[in-house]
Amino acid sequence: CFRFAFPHARIMIHQPFKRMGGSKHTASELTIHSEELSKTRETLLRVLRECTGRDREVEQTFDRDTYMTATEAIQLGVIDKVATAIVDIDPKLTKRKRESACAAAP
Repeated sequence: CFRFAFPHARIMIHQPFKRMGGSKHTASELTIHSEELSKTRETLLRVLRECTGRDREVEQTFDRDTYMTATEAIQLGVIDKVATAIVDIDPKLTKRKRESACAAAP
């Protein structure tokens, strides 16, 4: 996969969260929601570990809300590239194609 952000982007990583609304829930409902959140957390951690190649840093980052710049996200391995132009995202888009697309836009 190709993961990118623009130079002024902020990337946020946080733990899964489930708002259950109201305060009347059975113990079994709370257990089900807790188990589901744990599964979601493990899935997200697995994907981040695979994409970044880092275990400990990913877990530490995931323990709390973490905001980062595009450059910091590259250093952690969360994104692959900082894109400054559309051709950074899709090299097939030449300047001429971009200009004609812009001219055709309403």
